[in-house]
Amino acid sequence: MNKEDKKALLNQLAQLKAEISGLIAKLDSANAAKKANFSIKEEKWKQLQELIRNIKSVKADKDMASDSSEKLRALRDTQNKKVHGLITEIRELDKEKKVFMDKCNVKAEPGNIKAKIDRLEFSIETSAMLYEHEKKVMEQIKKLKKTYAQMSKLVSMQQKIGEVSSNIKEERAKADQAHKTIVAMSGDNSYAEFIALSKNIAIAQKAYDDAKKEYASSRDAASAVNDMLLNKLKEAAEIRKKLDDQRKIAKKERDSRTRKMLDKKVEAVEEKIRKGIELTTEDLLVYQNDADN
Repeated sequence: MNKEDKKALLNQLAQLKAEISGLIAKLDSANAAKKANFSIKEEKWKQLQELIRNIKSVKADKDMASDSSEKLRALRDTQNKKVHGLITEIRELDKEKKVFMDKCNVKAEPGNIKAKIDRLEFSIETSAMLYEHEKKVMEQIKKLKKTYAQMSKLVSMQQKIGEVSSNIKEERAKADQAHKTIVAMSGDNSYAEFIALSKNIAIAQKAYDDAKKEYASSRDAASAVNDMLLNKLKEAAEIRKKLDDQRKIAKKERDSRTRKMLDKKVEAVEEKIRKGIELTTEDLLVYQNDADN
């Protein structure tokens, strides 16, 4: 290798060093961008997953509320049907009672007759009456009791009407309570929350997709710079090898030339020794160097 070739290689190596230095700085920047974009991508992913967990929770609550609402509606409708049935029943009982009272020519309610009997008996027990007056009251009580006894069927009807009326109030209260609960549940804002979360999820999904693309782009850019750097390092290594090989050849050539010169000097010294010529200090050094080598 001549001087021009060696100089060209050294210039090429210097240029590669400059390019490698620039690529290292560029790779550091690309890796920093890749790391930052990865963090952003992961944060967007966490935000998206949090929204998904929230909407699943809202949906589960909404489904549960819907199921409860359906059951309450069924209960309300059942109670209303019972109330309607009981109202029909009490109307029929009222008709039967009226027919019976007309048939038996009953002018007063059994309850009123019983109350009058109780009042008259109480007045006899607590008031000092003349015998004739007490006798008349006793006769009146006897007639009233006979009339009340004859009205046992009417009493039974009234008891039945009272029971049905009580049942109507009870079943109507149950239906009203179920309806109030349904109305309260219908005011729940879970549906609005579900819609809002759905919109936010769409936004978060797009943000995550964009962050994912940005990260992939920065990752590919860093990978491309890294490949360029590896190629430049490879080229520099090849040039260094060529220069190193050339240095080894040059050293070998120098050593060969030195060896030849030393051999000639040794031959000259040995010739002096054979002829008995006095050796100089330089001759002794040459001979010593030859022994050392």
